[in-house]
Amino acid sequence: PRLSVLNEDKEHLATTIDRCQKDLSYYQIQTGIDLMAKAKYLFQERNYRLKTDGRRIMTKSLAT
Repeated sequence: PRLSVLNEDKEHLATTIDRCQKDLSYYQIQTGIDLMAKAKYLFQERNYRLKTDGRRIMTKSLAT
């Protein structure tokens, strides 16, 4: 299963890179989406709320 996930990631990256090189506005949007997805993955074990102001990703713990 891990190999198929790696192949999908590789394919997604190749497609994203191609599209970003053709359209700079897409690059900025896609980079933000990818950063948020990565941050959500890294914090999946904890209870956090993620926010962005367009330049930074901020986290807030929902645990009391």
